[in-house]
Amino acid sequence: MRSDFVYSNDLSSRRRAILSVFIAAWMIDTHDLLVPLESASFPAALKLSEARQQALLAQLVAPPCTEAELLQLADTSWKDP
Repeated sequence: MRSDFVYSNDLSSRRRAILSVFIAAWMIDTHDLLVPLESASFPAALKLSEARQQALLAQLVAPPCTEAELLQLADTSWKDP
């Protein structure tokens, strides 16, 4: 099977160095804060248009930075204790 996918071990290790910490801080550590927020805002969200609901959801789950910013951080500040 032909594929255009090219795996980069270097890129993978650079991402791994920081991405797991970002995911923990951004999604796992905030879970207990987001659950009550979801419950409280759910009735209000039903009054919004489908497009507005989707836009708000996209904002909520958007990554905190671009891949370039993540790699820049991983290569510079992240290595400085």
